[in-house]
Amino acid sequence: SFPSGLVNRMTEKSISRGEWGASIQQQMSQAAECNIAGQVAIDKETRKATVTVEVYYTANSSSETNYLNVVMLQDNIDSYQAGASANPSQIVNGQYRHMHVFRDAVTPSWGEAISPTTAETLITKTFTYDIPQNTGFDVKLENIEFLAFVTEKYQGIPTRPILNVNRLSQEQSTGLAISPYISDLNMEEGVFCSNERTFKNYVKNVGSETLTSLKYEVETADGNVVE
Repeated sequence: SFPSGLVNRMTEKSISRGEWGASIQQQMSQAAECNIAGQVAIDKETRKATVTVEVYYTANSSSETNYLNVVMLQDNIDSYQAGASANPSQIVNGQYRHMHVFRDAVTPSWGEAISPTTAETLITKTFTYDIPQNTGFDVKLENIEFLAFVTEKYQGIPTRPILNVNRLSQEQSTGLAISPYISDLNMEEGVFCSNERTFKNYVKNVGSETLTSLKYEVETADGNVVE
């Protein structure tokens, strides 16, 4: 039969694919009451992932408790698919290449409770997750990604609707407790009428512990070093 599904879990029952477009447009036109960001540091030797997620509320949620969900997806899984000939570009060596396949949940099935859910609240959560070797298919580190999304409240068994979602950035962990590196360095643009310059320095920590301070040494062209 033709596929049916939910859009942001806004309806109690699945809707047909002919209704998806209108439902998506309706959801995209709404302002989200929370923003989501985060990163995943993966130690390739131990297959241990340290997942850090931040949720910032730009407005009050209609529920005093929301639910943070973190899930792992995998691309490039070659297997059987009925009707695969309808999408021939995904057929590889006679099998269908499945993308963005749900493999596991880092958080409980329907999310971890978070509060308060009022405007200007910042919530930070860190999870340690052991990436399995196999869950029916081999879990290849180069093909996985992690998503974080926030749902509003329990309605029946599941939590719904979904308030916002984001794909988390991924870094290779060094296995160290603290392991910062400069991810970007930019000089502010503009016309300068003095010798002063302003730089924006972006630092990421792929260690397993929280980075609380940094010390810089800057060497000038004449060889002087300034801390």
